[in-house]
Amino acid sequence: MAQLTDDCFAHGGKMMRCDEALALLARVITPVAEPEEVALRDALGRILAEDVTAPQDVPQHENSAVDGYAVFFDDLDPEVETVLPVGGRTAAGHPLGRPPRRGEAIRIFTGARMPEGMDCVMMQEDCELRDGAVVLRPGLKRGANRRLRGEDVTAGSIVLHDEGREIDLAACSPKQIVGHGVAMVPEGRRLFPLLTVEENLTLGAYRTEARAKLAGNIDFCYGLFPRLAERKTQQAGSMSGGEQQMLAVARSLMSEPKLLLIDEPSVGLAPILVSQMIEKIGELRESRGLTILMAEQNFNQAIKIADRGYIIVHGEIAFAGESADDLRDNELVKQYYLGG
Repeated sequence: MAQLTDDCFAHGGKMMRCDEALALLARVITPVAEPEEVALRDALGRILAEDVTAPQDVPQHENSAVDGYAVFFDDLDPEVETVLPVGGRTAAGHPLGRPPRRGEAIRIFTGARMPEGMDCVMMQEDCELRDGAVVLRPGLKRGANRRLRGEDVTAGSIVLHDEGREIDLAACSPKQIVGHGVAMVPEGRRLFPLLTVEENLTLGAYRTEARAKLAGNIDFCYGLFPRLAERKTQQAGSMSGGEQQMLAVARSLMSEPKLLLIDEPSVGLAPILVSQMIEKIGELRESRGLTILMAEQNFNQAIKIADRGYIIVHGEIAFAGESADDLRDNELVKQYYLGG
């Protein structure tokens, strides 16, 4: 039987020992010791050190994929030709400037914003102009030749990178998110007030991977927050605000998370307790190997443990700091958090 030249399972010629192959790789491959910043034209074929994210949807709005005529699909006759007056013209950067009317077609060019409500485009090659009107053949499908907003890249995608996998958390149920190793300490604690401290902790361990380590994780939480050990038979709702915050953090740790989300841990706490809580959160990164994402308005406390930070103004990221110094020196931080 003839051997195909593209048969990857066929071996011809001399075989190479593993140690020889490794030595050959070491000679011809240059290891990357640390990330490098290069121009985009030089990035082809290189491995990204960090994800490339979009600050906005790409494209930013629905637009036409072709030159032609934008129409309302429901205005078209599925059996015979449809004749519609041409009511306007739109090109990239030059929107129609008014809402389109039912029963009209709009001349549109590639990349132009779709007139509001119009949902398909007939290519100009498939149309015939007749006395100021356009003749549209039957057979056009709803949504034809229209590019949707965010079709290429969607802003605000939530992707978890876990052991070589990319997991779209926005498509997961809460149970699945926890199953992927994500836990949250919500603002306001959200404890079960009539259950005891230990019962709240036990409920935090419903994830399969955590059940096998229930006793050990409870001991860890009591070691992290000794006050909880003293209150383990006390109802959660009868404890102080600081103790409840300790319990909220401890309950999240019971699920054996890899990524811990913490929302406003300082809310309602006395200043001395805020400092202690932030310190404990910082310890978790080292003792448990956790990645921690924390939303916190107390800048001076948060900066003590932050590797990097983001300033959010009106729901949008206004500044991204790669270090604590970047944040301290930023004018937005001084304006919003440092009174100057």
